[in-house]
Amino acid sequence: MSLVQIELKKRDSELKVAFHQINRHQHESYDAGAGLFQYVQLFIISNGVNTKYFANNKFQAFQQTFYWTDKENNRIEDYVTQFNEAAIALLKINPTIKSVDTLADENKKLEFVTQFRELLRLKNVLTTFYE
Repeated sequence: MSLVQIELKKRDSELKVAFHQINRHQHESYDAGAGLFQYVQLFIISNGVNTKYFANNKFQAFQQTFYWTDKENNRIEDYVTQFNEAAIALLKINPTIKSVDTLADENKKLEFVTQFRELLRLKNVLTTFYE
């Protein structure tokens, strides 16, 4: 199981504050070193405008953080707003299971049903989150 921790701060906060908070929790939390933090593979820190990520390791340093970028390596700013807009758009998608009837290939039908179930799971999570 892969885990990702997202640490969100106020817009006027420095990303170092979120980074140091993660490190503090990692070293001072109950059962440190043998708890849930050992399963986190990726940490994401954001102040709503700037977003960085870093991998979980024993010798974490702020210099090991990387800005969230697009395919052309352009920094993505105001990522949280873009994420919220995408999540709202996802909530508006309403596929039906009858859509599978238009597919001829059994493998495509199985793939559709698998993706359909995942989409419904995501919609349920997002709906719960927004409520």
